[in-house]
Parts: sequence; C-alpha cells; structure tokens
Amino acid sequence: MSQSYELIKKLVKKLKIPVVLTWAMAHIFPENERLRVGTWGTHGTRYGNFAVQNADLVLSIGSRLDTKATGSPINTFAREARKVVVDIDNSELNKFSKFGLKIDLKINNDCKVFTKALLKKKISINPKINNWFLIIDKWKKNYPICPDSYYKSQSVNPYVLVKILSKILKKNSIICLDTGCAIAWTMQAFEFKKNQILIHDFNNTAMGWSIPASIASAIYSKKEIIVIIGDGSLSFMLQELSLIKKLNLRIKILLLNNKGHGMIRQTQDQWLKSNYYGSSVSGGLADIDYIKVANSFGLRTSRINNQNRLGFKIKKFLNSKTPSLCEIIIPSNAKVIPQVKFGRPNEDLEPLISRKELKNNMIVKTI
Repeated sequence: MSQSYELIKKLVKKLKIPVVLTWAMAHIFPENERLRVGTWGTHGTRYGNFAVQNADLVLSIGSRLDTKATGSPINTFAREARKVVVDIDNSELNKFSKFGLKIDLKINNDCKVFTKALLKKKISINPKINNWFLIIDKWKKNYPICPDSYYKSQSVNPYVLVKILSKILKKNSIICLDTGCAIAWTMQAFEFKKNQILIHDFNNTAMGWSIPASIASAIYSKKEIIVIIGDGSLSFMLQELSLIKKLNLRIKILLLNNKGHGMIRQTQDQWLKSNYYGSSVSGGLADIDYIKVANSFGLRTSRINNQNRLGFKIKKFLNSKTPSLCEIIIPSNAKVIPQVKFGRPNEDLEPLISRKELKNNMIVKTI
C-alpha cells in the first residue's frame, strides 16, 4: 500500500542479504534472484524457516508478523536474532510484549519513508555473508518443496502441478489465488518470473474471492489471467461464471478438486482424529460435477486425472482464447507439506524430521 516495491528491490540489492517473503510479496522477486530465499512461516518452506530461525538479524519491513509468520509460542520466533520491525501501525509494534517476544528496535513509520531514508545511508556488509548463503543453499538442496519422487506419482501431485504451471505461465501474467490448500501449495512451490502479479485477499482469505478478482483484473488489464482455486471455494462463486462468459473474458480457471476442504481436513487429522465432518463428501458436502456446471454457463472445459503429459495438457488449456475451466483431480489425502503444527516453533515442521537431524540444522539452540 505504500507503493514502495521498486524502493524495496533497491534496498535489498544494496544490503545484499537473504530475503524471505510473506505471501503478499512472494512475487516481488523472481525465482532466479540470488538473494531470494522463498516463503517462510507456518505454511512456508523448511529452508525458509531454517534461515529465519537461525538468523542473527531480522529486519521486518511492513509485515505485521502474525502467528502464521512467527509460529507459536510467538517468543520462539528468530529467538537469538536482533529484531528490527518497521510498521505504520503502533498497535502492531506494541503487541509483541504481550507475548514475550522482544523487538530490539521498533520503527513506527511508513515503508516508503523508511526505505528512502535507509537507501541514503552508507552500509557495509560483512564479507562472511557469503558463508551464510552457502548454508541456505544447502538447506534448499536438502529440503526441496517438490522432490523428484513426486514426479513418479500417477495421480496429480499438487506440488508437481504448481512447478509445471510456473514454468509455463508467461512473464506478465496475473495470478488470482484463492484460499486454503490452493494458496499454500502455490506459495510454497511457484517459481515467479519477472513482472508476474499475484492477487489475493491477504489476511481475509474469503473462499471464492479469486473469481470476482479475476473478473476485475480481466476488465482492467489485457494480460493473461489465471485463477487457482479449490473445489470448496469455487462452490461459493459459481454464479460468477455466467458473468465471465457474458463478458467473454479470457480467464483460465484451474480448479484443484480434492473433493472437499483439504486444509480443514489436515487440521482434523492433527487435532480431531481425522473426523472429516463438514470437510468431505462423506462428512456432508455435496459432490458437485463442476464440468457440467461450467458447461451450463458456456465455458470451455477439460479435466486432468493424472500426471501423464501434464505440461502438455496445461499448455493446451492455457492456449484457449475463450473463458475456460480445467478441473484437475487431486487426491483427497493430499496435504500441505511441510506445515508447522500449532504449538511448535517454526523450524520444527511436519512431517517431523529426527531430533538429531533437526539439531544438526540448527545454529541456535533447539527447543
């Protein structure tokens, strides 16, 4: 909101230190940017969390550092780092003391004003920072989001899907993301290119929001508009498909159908003995034939059931010049991996690694 994207890019390149990104800013640096580590937090990457949790300095600009970012208990966040937080809202700066998290320097200012001021300062960086990059590179190699084994699956692995999609999408495309597993899988695995734009109702995460957002984007821009949405979320906005067709908007909807609410089911696995009430077809949800529904509105449709020639199928779908929906069948047991369970610090993600392995990856003391 401060309109400081370009200034932030200049600052990062001046500081020459690793950068981790909240979901809202995941597209600001392309994947090939050397300083880009990736996303972090409870639904981030294992290597991103290792980088933050082992840091000796964390500079947070414009992020309110909610519990999705810090993990829990909150005071386990970057616990041996000096922490500098820049925020326009004093309430956000003052909340940390209630949770026992020490912020070494609180700066109540607009991002743009702060960044401009810091860019004017002479800053020297310790040459040993290169060793830190080598450590992070090792974590990225050892803990990839999409390991080779995922590509051997017959059914569509969501991480393989996101990786392939990110390689196919054009540089200037607009990606409208919905909530739940759709955004978590995408934010962990998508490799952004320069000038791609990510749109999501961050901190609100209303189911179905990506559909009207794509309509507004298509009316405003002539760029390629892609929607990534789950079946549960699409059921909230089916009526908008008629408007997409009526206006003949070149919107491509990728429907990730895992027969229910995958993110809720994962929480039910963790805390409620896998009782999928209200999150599955057997637990009360309607089993909607989305292809028939989309056809009834006049959209071009297709369905992908397996990973065979997945890239070719997605390319063919994206090449359509008319409003289109592609239903991709995802296994109902597909999970967000890794993920931090509530009550664990950010470095200790599920599926849990051995305590010895965890300790070997931690520079700071383990909990």
